[in-house]
Amino acid sequence: MATLPALKQFSDRVNRIEISATMAVVAEAAKLKATGADLVEFGAGEPHYATPQHIKDAAIAAIQQNCTKYTAVAGIPELRSAIVKRHGVDFGSAYKPEEAIASTGGKLALFNTIQVLVDHGDEVIVPVPYWVSFKDISEYACGKWV
Repeated sequence: MATLPALKQFSDRVNRIEISATMAVVAEAAKLKATGADLVEFGAGEPHYATPQHIKDAAIAAIQQNCTKYTAVAGIPELRSAIVKRHGVDFGSAYKPEEAIASTGGKLALFNTIQVLVDHGDEVIVPVPYWVSFKDISEYACGKWV
């Protein structure tokens, strides 16, 4: 009988990453809620409310229009145009769509940016307050957290 090969262990760089402080807060809040504690948890940066109906309706319409294919990494042109238009209205900016990138979330965008910009041994300086993921993502890129 053939045996399966041993599973590969995680890489050294992944093993250097510590448990997320944010997720530790979320886990502790869940424990407290399970005991009946009345609390509002602000650990993870996700909304504590239902997705607004107009967002759900737009998603359903996009699916019905067969907008379900893989897109360019930076996002579809219509979305990038909408992002720079909204940013211009809100902040008076004049970005072009090709200067915008749409991602699935801030953490992925941050991860990708740091992996592109930080080389082994580069110092990474981030002013306080900062997102707790900055340190781990910088260290994953072999940058020195200062």
